[in-house]
Amino acid sequence: MEITDPRQIKSRTKLHDAYVMMLFRGQQPLTIRELCKAAEVTRPTFYNMYKNLQELRFDLHRCILDELKEALTKKTP
Repeated sequence: MEITDPRQIKSRTKLHDAYVMMLFRGQQPLTIRELCKAAEVTRPTFYNMYKNLQELRFDLHRCILDELKEALTKKTP
């Protein structure tokens, strides 16, 4: 999912950061309501971007793998 709107990019980043933070704290079970509260975004914002937590997880994994791939790619001037 390619997002170009700066507000959506900011919301996605906040959701990713909050999700990782909650996992590191060991908060289980993780709910969308708690995630949105921690990320300071509304539930409709979450549902505009993702169908469920699994879709958020897949997007987070994809973003991490894309960043890793870019970091490991040899660039020649």
